[in-house]
Amino acid sequence: MLKILSTKLKEVIQKYYGYISLNLKSYSHNIKSDVRERNRFLILSLSFLFLIDYLLFCYISGRNPLNIFPSLPLLENKKTVNIYLPDIDGKTILKETREISIPDGNEGYVKLIISKLISGSTVDNTSATVPVDIFIRKIWFQHDTCIIDVIPTLLEDKRKFIPGTEKIFKESLEKTITENIPNIKNVILLDRGIPGRNLWQQNL
Repeated sequence: MLKILSTKLKEVIQKYYGYISLNLKSYSHNIKSDVRERNRFLILSLSFLFLIDYLLFCYISGRNPLNIFPSLPLLENKKTVNIYLPDIDGKTILKETREISIPDGNEGYVKLIISKLISGSTVDNTSATVPVDIFIRKIWFQHDTCIIDVIPTLLEDKRKFIPGTEKIFKESLEKTITENIPNIKNVILLDRGIPGRNLWQQNL
């Protein structure tokens, strides 16, 4: 029985070996004589090598070879909020409703609010109300209070300031933060760790 199976297996191998050998010789001749076929062979060979390299990399790194697509990005956490801004008269607080992307964490949210106040209104030119660039040293929270330590730097093109705008800026900042961040009722603004400083007049 085993001898019969062995004989049949040899016959099958010889048959297919001859068939494969004949086709390989024919294909080799086509590659040498036909430029298009040769280019096709090179492209297929390189693709096969790249596939083998990719599979080896996945095996070494323990990665699923089918996981070739990046994860879907999280949808932006957009929210419609009220932003309060100082007006150029130094007395009025402007209210603007904007749709903004809310960052993770209250600290990032406070930084975003400050940047919005510094940039001014999207409707009117109110940039002159904040004649300084504000570098944020630290933000922390104690109970219902947000404490912001900053370093104000006078902008070269804004050496003059509008009276009253600093007071309105602080009020706008506190109003925007307390309205949009839950549980925050008070805002303390420090200049290099010192409260109560005049942020722009001292820079003149």
